[in-house]
Amino acid sequence: MKILFMILFLSSCSYNALVVEAAMPIADGGIEALFEESDDEFAREAIPGQLKLLDGFLIQTPRNTKLLTYASMGYAAYSLGYLEDTDTERATAMYRRAKNLGLRALRENSTFAQNENLPIEHFEKSLSAFDKEDVPALFWTGISWGLLINLTMDDAKSLVELPRVEAIMLRVQELDP
Repeated sequence: MKILFMILFLSSCSYNALVVEAAMPIADGGIEALFEESDDEFAREAIPGQLKLLDGFLIQTPRNTKLLTYASMGYAAYSLGYLEDTDTERATAMYRRAKNLGLRALRENSTFAQNENLPIEHFEKSLSAFDKEDVPALFWTGISWGLLINLTMDDAKSLVELPRVEAIMLRVQELDP
């Protein structure tokens, strides 16, 4: 009986991952539709639902770099566009979430994962392991991290991270000027 339960559990995990992969074109379309939305208020109201949908997909496929990048982009853009001027506390939390999602995407690169918390020279060297296809993940991680630092400049811990953001954005510029 335990073996049957384990087989069903493992197959449902695989099945859920397959469903998420099959839904990726829908996620792509959802992102495109939001960028094309001309009604700003409608977009503002729609974004949280889209973000929670991405969060749900990430529960099923937590290492999907494309979804992690979309979520990082979404949380950062939502914060910048709709929260930062009116609710800095919430914007800070959303930028932190965006940064962490972006870092999760970058950690799928083993060189980066091994060097992320090492001194800055190791961090900078690890960025050479990324290529042009990684630009969106690098960009949204750097942007969200930079915007987070901007809102938390009174925290010294935040400011010491600035060279890492600069290194990420320089790599983005190298890969896609």
